[in-house]
Amino acid sequence: MAVLIATLAATLTLGACSRGSANAQGDERSLAGTVFSGNGDNDPRVVLAALSDHVDLGVCARKDPEPVTASWTSPLVTVPGTLLAGNTGCGKYVAVSNSTGTTVTALVVGACSGCSGGDIALSPALFVKLAPLGKIDGSIQVTWKYVS
Repeated sequence: MAVLIATLAATLTLGACSRGSANAQGDERSLAGTVFSGNGDNDPRVVLAALSDHVDLGVCARKDPEPVTASWTSPLVTVPGTLLAGNTGCGKYVAVSNSTGTTVTALVVGACSGCSGGDIALSPALFVKLAPLGKIDGSIQVTWKYVS
């Protein structure tokens, strides 16, 4: 299993949410309560990011409080590296809201190097909770902020 996860995690560097370095432009205290706005992309690689954390391969290694089995069904996000607060954002929770006001709390599991501004990548489990009925891919407008 660990070899499979390691192989899958290695593919993350090819996509929009690769697990590149997370250069902070602020610390966790300065990001607390700040509301970000951008696109929330449906990205299954967020699940792979969470899985790789459990085998010490990611920027958030050993900072994911959820059990490895929850990676498939839990609401998870990766955020821009500049907003990961020097990796102190790893394992923290964010409140993600859609345009209709639905808000879901999600776990930060890594850096999304392909995201810009306030964009984030959403796990499929989170995307289906926030997207309009019937929308299964693409992106939606979201706002989000660190809550813990």
